[in-house]
Amino acid sequence: MSAAEKLAPGSPPPAGFIPLIVPEIRGNEWSYVKECLDTAWVSSVGSFVDRFEKMVAEYAGAKYAVGMVNGTAALHIALLLAGVEPKFHPHFAFWRVSDFEGVTRLGG
Repeated sequence: MSAAEKLAPGSPPPAGFIPLIVPEIRGNEWSYVKECLDTAWVSSVGSFVDRFEKMVAEYAGAKYAVGMVNGTAALHIALLLAGVEPKFHPHFAFWRVSDFEGVTRLGG
């Protein structure tokens, strides 16, 4: 098997490989992914994102909800909305890279 074949999607994992997670795709998930690919909505917008945001807003009892690309982006927006300004020095019990990133983007 060539190197390209070994890395191709769907190819068997290398010997001794221990995956972090094994995807479990069932039900309508394949058709949802195919719809996204067929309509070229595989980014941060599209009908599934709109539906998700509406469902989260309803669940939270809010008028709106905004889906974010990752936790760092969500933290950045949360800090902006909380009024964090440059030179802010937070005191967290636990620090993660995303905590530093969110604060330093705002000049803290």
